[in-house]
Amino acid sequence: MRTFGISRKRLYYALVLILPALVLRLFTSLYPVVYTVYLAFFKVNPIIGVHTYAGLANFQKMVSDLVVRESVFFTVFFTFLSIAFQTSLGLLVALLLNKRFTLRYFARTINLIPWAIPMIVVALGFRWMFDSEYGIITDLIARIIGFRFAWLIHPWGARWAIVLANVWKNTPFVAILFLAGLQSIPLELYEAARVDGASSWHCFRYITIPFLAPVVMTTVLFFTVWYLATFDIVYGMTGGGPGFSTAIMSYKIYQETFSHMNFGYASALSILLFFLVGILGIVFLLLSRRVEILL
Repeated sequence: MRTFGISRKRLYYALVLILPALVLRLFTSLYPVVYTVYLAFFKVNPIIGVHTYAGLANFQKMVSDLVVRESVFFTVFFTFLSIAFQTSLGLLVALLLNKRFTLRYFARTINLIPWAIPMIVVALGFRWMFDSEYGIITDLIARIIGFRFAWLIHPWGARWAIVLANVWKNTPFVAILFLAGLQSIPLELYEAARVDGASSWHCFRYITIPFLAPVVMTTVLFFTVWYLATFDIVYGMTGGGPGFSTAIMSYKIYQETFSHMNFGYASALSILLFFLVGILGIVFLLLSRRVEILL
């Protein structure tokens, strides 16, 4: 009984110590969310600080706004293609870095350089490299296809340019995550499989992929949430243009908030982005369970 009493006292003491931090954390996390939902039903005049109740007007405007449709499309396009390419390339790089060769530790270090560069620097660098007149990438592609293509002036060219820059930036980090997963697989499994006559493909299919699947799923979920809130690469490369073809949802929210001072509409767009993250998250979880069953 005495031990139980001491344990309870320690528990109460611990709760008293963490309570201020817990309350502060809940306040800083929940208050912005609640206030965003509140603003979504109002028209806000930031100059005089007057909130006028608007009901569902902000949401109705959102449904009829063609720029929002463009933003939702590009957000999904950017997220899906970036994850697909960087997952595939990251796995390939991880398999290469997992091999035993001279200077492999140096290669693993060099691999992380693109990821270590700030995203805004990457965006500005690729903006210059995709320049229609002086860009290095534009010049190299022109030598192959025979004409110069204005990547950042054409809507689809700008979309693909942003995806390419993003994949170049984040693939090294994905590769390191996959490399850590590969090195956690017991070598005895491969040795036993080879003794039984398994080929390299069978070892990859029935050993590497099942053991690496949890790492892949976690990485995909992490980057899905991250990319849905991406802002800096679009801001640095295209500024949402040409037109609104690359105005990702987070950039659209930024414009409505700081350029147009339309806080109510920006709050409604934030709620839309929240549901978009939730829907894609649920789809991902369902797909991940399906993949686990198949593996």
